[in-house]
Amino acid sequence: MSITLMEGYPAHRVEQLSVIDSPLRVRLVPFLSYQEINRRRKPEYPHVPRQLSDRVTVNGEKWLLDSGPIERSGGIRQPYADDPTSSGQVDFPPEEVRAILEESLQHDRPLLLHAVGDRTTEALLNQMEATGGAKIWSQRRLRIEHGDGLMPDLIPRAKNLGVIVVEKPTHFAFGELFVRRYGCGCWAKSGHRPASLVKCLHSARLSPLGVVRREIQPGS
Repeated sequence: MSITLMEGYPAHRVEQLSVIDSPLRVRLVPFLSYQEINRRRKPEYPHVPRQLSDRVTVNGEKWLLDSGPIERSGGIRQPYADDPTSSGQVDFPPEEVRAILEESLQHDRPLLLHAVGDRTTEALLNQMEATGGAKIWSQRRLRIEHGDGLMPDLIPRAKNLGVIVVEKPTHFAFGELFVRRYGCGCWAKSGHRPASLVKCLHSARLSPLGVVRREIQPGS
């Protein structure tokens, strides 16, 4: 049995696993966000004790590029239908998104990026294309979590870049909320609707934790 844990402070978890001498195979992924305004936390990769090294690893990075539609904080390209004063926000400026991508390439670290809004998703794809495009990214399996903002104009770009989209089935229960937030027309086009991605999918599976994984392959 193996599990993946997103950890804000991986050293604490490594210490805990060491104390109990966990028999499980565990992958710890540093889970990062802004620590202070205009300053990113640096990922932490603690030493794994020898007695755990055959089953515990610390690798990859997870970043929250925005929040979500429930609180209207996912960055979208038009105002929220039920609050025209807000269109959410992208939590990192373009240069920081680019730095996250470049650092992952430099250190060969897998990336898991929480990106909900279409403006956030577009900003991410822009920077992926600016840092090498499909030549660099198509085989790196960058993961977008949720993928609500993969609108029809963005799906071909994500496909070309080899993006993996991970959807939580629990979000499928939010249909009425999404209609209120995005409006009927926008929700009908949203990549969050499974049928919107079917033609681009190479594989899909339901994980034990209730996550649908959809892999978008170049040329498929």
